[in-house]
Amino acid sequence: MTPIKIGKYRLGIPNNQEETALNLYKSISPLVMQQDSEELRGQIIFSLIKAQMNKKQQRIFKTGKIDAFAVLKLSELIGWIWKRYEIEGQSHISPWIQEFKYKKTTYILPLPNMDDVTVNEFAYINMYLDMVAEGDAEAIYGLTALICRPLKSKKERTQINYNGQPRIQFNPDLIDVEKFKKAPEWILWNVYDFCLRAQLMIHKRYEIIFSGEKSKGPNFGWLGMVMNIAETGTYGKAKEVEQESLHTICIYTTRKILEQKRHQEELENIKKKHA
Repeated sequence: MTPIKIGKYRLGIPNNQEETALNLYKSISPLVMQQDSEELRGQIIFSLIKAQMNKKQQRIFKTGKIDAFAVLKLSELIGWIWKRYEIEGQSHISPWIQEFKYKKTTYILPLPNMDDVTVNEFAYINMYLDMVAEGDAEAIYGLTALICRPLKSKKERTQINYNGQPRIQFNPDLIDVEKFKKAPEWILWNVYDFCLRAQLMIHKRYEIIFSGEKSKGPNFGWLGMVMNIAETGTYGKAKEVEQESLHTICIYTTRKILEQKRHQEELENIKKKHA
């Protein structure tokens, strides 16, 4: 935290996401996904300041006590908020808040970089993100119910065959869109922000899978990838491939694409020699 003094109050401005405590995130959650501007940065600075004051201090505090130049200088401290979407060079993508309590239940978000997310789960995450982008107002509730799940029991997490996935197993049939319809907005923003940044990271890290020419035929997306891998038997049948780690399958697919390209290049070289 960068310490600041406003009148007689000694406060702090977080220097990164990790330093942003829950009460601070709640105060800025509707703002941090908006397009960067001086006006928006001013709003965030004032929200961060007020979030660190008690109710009596907030009543006394007036924005006029900070001149425009002081706000401008402080706003330079929060440029990192928008740099979080510059995925290049980032190796650690995590949610603002990893776990939260709602209606007496503790919910857990995926591990950083979605390290515990399965292929099937990520396919649904992509689907809901597309729905949000298309303006589906209900999709954010489905996305939240999809990735926010209770922790597995201690017994399950200490078994020899524990798969490293701390949340209870994903089941698309159990996605309850109604569950989070009355949840505080910061919970929804936290989920959407993390999923969007993680999706950017996955697409960048495994760019060869998500870029390049599209097939002229039907695009079967993740289902097509699952079926192709299932045909090899490397990770079992389709249902088993769906439950495999997203990163494992992406690494495998990347390797196969590179092998195919290398093989194609070798064939082209042979053709040229005999032309």
